[in-house]
Formats: sequence, structure tokens, C-alpha cells
Amino acid sequence: MAITTFPSRALSRHIGQVKRAARNGPVFITERRRVAYVLLSIEDYQRLLSDGEGEAAADGASP
Repeated sequence: MAITTFPSRALSRHIGQVKRAARNGPVFITERRRVAYVLLSIEDYQRLLSDGEGEAAADGASP
């Protein structure tokens, strides 16, 4: 899975490119050269949620 990084100021100017990159994996968004946010496709987000629920259930912990 590829990880792409964009500065936050690029979001408004290059939103199409950022969204296309998110289809291929997480996009790190930086502020002042430090990662501040992560943009995920809805499929990646749902997969992350379902993986977390499965681990919690396997451990016997409540979500």
C-alpha cells in the first residue's frame, strides 16, 4: 500500500490529485513539515473499523 504526502496548503489547489492518491492508500497531510492528518478512502476506513472490531471481539474486550 502506497503512502503519499501532501502539504495542507496543496489541498485546495490539488484536491483531485489528493483524492486520487487516497484511492491507492493513506495520504499523509502535513502542516509545517510534520504529519498532522491522514486521509483514507471510505473502503480503507471501513476496513480499519472492521479490523479493530474483530480484534476487540477476539480479546473479549468491548469496542
